[in-house]
Order: sequence, then C-alpha cells, then structure tokens
Amino acid sequence: MGEDTRSTAPRWARRDLVRLGRMLAGQPILVTGASGFIGRPLVRYLRAGGVSVSALSRTGGGGVRAWQHDLEDDPTRLVRRFRRRPPAVVVHLAAPAPAAAGDTYGLVELGLRQTEHLLEACLAVPCPPRLVLVSSSAVYGPSDGRPLTERHPPAPASYHGIGKLLAEALVIRASAAEGLAVVRVRPFNVVGPGQARGRVLPRMAEQVAKREAGRSDPIMTRGLAGVRDFIDVRDTVMALVTLAARGEPGSVYNVCRGHGVRVGDLLEHLLAMAGLGDVSVATRGGHGVDVSVGDPAKLRQLGWRPRVPLGQTVCDVLEEWRRHVVR
Repeated sequence: MGEDTRSTAPRWARRDLVRLGRMLAGQPILVTGASGFIGRPLVRYLRAGGVSVSALSRTGGGGVRAWQHDLEDDPTRLVRRFRRRPPAVVVHLAAPAPAAAGDTYGLVELGLRQTEHLLEACLAVPCPPRLVLVSSSAVYGPSDGRPLTERHPPAPASYHGIGKLLAEALVIRASAAEGLAVVRVRPFNVVGPGQARGRVLPRMAEQVAKREAGRSDPIMTRGLAGVRDFIDVRDTVMALVTLAARGEPGSVYNVCRGHGVRVGDLLEHLLAMAGLGDVSVATRGGHGVDVSVGDPAKLRQLGWRPRVPLGQTVCDVLEEWRRHVVR
C-alpha cells in the first residue's frame, strides 16, 4: 500500500501522516501483529510515508521487516526493548490465532496475556506511549439491524468478542490507574487482498477462481443471508493512522462504512465477474450474528472517509485468488 502514501492518498490522509510523524519526535511507532492481515499494509504505509516504525511479529515474515517476539512469552525481553528504544505510539494488532486456540476460553486467556504483557512494557518507561488498541465489532454482539454506535452496550456472542471486550477493560483500567493515553478501535468486517482463506470473502473467491479455472470443485459456503458491514483493509489502515494521530484518549471509534451488505450478494458478484452465473451453490447453515452494521459518524468527524469501493475490493480479492490458482 506504500504507493498510496504520497500520490493517490487523499489530502487528509497525507496530513495525518505528517501530523503523526511530528508527534513521534524521533521516536518510533510500534506495531504489534506486524505480519498480519492489517499489520502488513499498515507498516508499509507508515514506512513509505517516512514514519519511523518498529514492527513486532510472533512469526516474522509476511514481507515485513519485523522484530520476532511472541507477546504471550515472559514480558522481560519486551520491557528491555521498550526501555532501550521507547515508542511514542503503539498500535496493538496482535491477537492469538483462533486456529491454534479454538473459539474457547483459551482464546480469551491468550489474548489477555498478550495485552497484559504489552501494558507492562508500556508502563515500564518514564513516558508511556500512546496506545491504540485494535479491538473488534464482535464486542457488540447481536444487532436489531440498526447501525451500532460506540454507545451501544456490549453483548458479545462469541469468545472472540468476549476476549476483545476484556482486553478493552484491561487498557481502561491502565488508563484510569496509570494515566495511560488509550484510544480503542472497533473495526467491523475488514476485507481485502492478503486476507487468510478462512475468512468469508477469500474463501468464496478461492472457490470461484478454482471453478473458473475448470476445476469441478463444488462451491460451498454458509451464512449467505447474513448482513455485514465490510470495510477495505486499505481504508482501515488510514483510519488507524488518523486515530493514532488524532483520536481522543479514552474514546472508542468504529471503523466501518455504515452500510450492510448481504454475504450472498458478494458471492453473486464474484460469480458474475467470473462468468459463472449458472453455477449452483451448496449452502450450509449460518452462524454468529445475523446482522452487524456500524455507525462511523464519530470517526468521520475527524475527516476520515472510506475511499475503496466494495466492488473494487471484491475484484482485487478475486484477482489475487486467480493468481494463487494459476500457481
């Protein structure tokens, strides 16, 4: 995403990059989960904009130069690094892998341990950094179809949502007790190139690309009736930069479009782009929240606007999976 930094990025986004760079005053911004789906383009975007970045990743790789460290480990090594090179801002994207922990108490425990260890490092330096905690819209739980504002009472319907809500409680406690400046962010359904195949859009795009290439694999999916608020990863990256630079400490912000889209409509769009409108689809039962749509008004007040149309996102993801299938 680096090419967007100086050329095609909107003026407000370029201003926020400059503002963030000045805020850092020679110190780095630390990004945890730097080799993940959102972390990779965020690190590239910041570095292309001339911002000093310290990237932290459990596994390394992902095309991003990163310090390899698992936040679930003893925090002593992380504290030493913070004391040696304290960051001015931390964007906390790291999360335990659901595939490893399952959607269970273990997922909650691992996520809380990561956040606890990061907070310990933040509070171990004389001037604690500003912390941008990337939570999730999963903390809201079921919706009646109306856009969810940040004032909606949390009612998570999954262990993922419970874990994110408890992580928010940890940083709120640190903010109240230690004066840590914390901005909480709740992205809705982030989609785009580079997303793991287990998520809904790449899973459907992979199946369509295989069928388009002549394979006879059946197209099977679930939850087609669900309505979600899909937001492109590139717009999410710009939102995080805006909130790192100008988000109000103590506040929480939704990152979303504010419009719901039926999951089945995305599949129909993929099939139409591949010329497979007559292919039958085997559906399974849905799961999770049926409707999840957010209200981005609070973030929009800071000047942020989504700029990547959902149709472009779907096209980019299908092109990516076409390349994978050919290889």
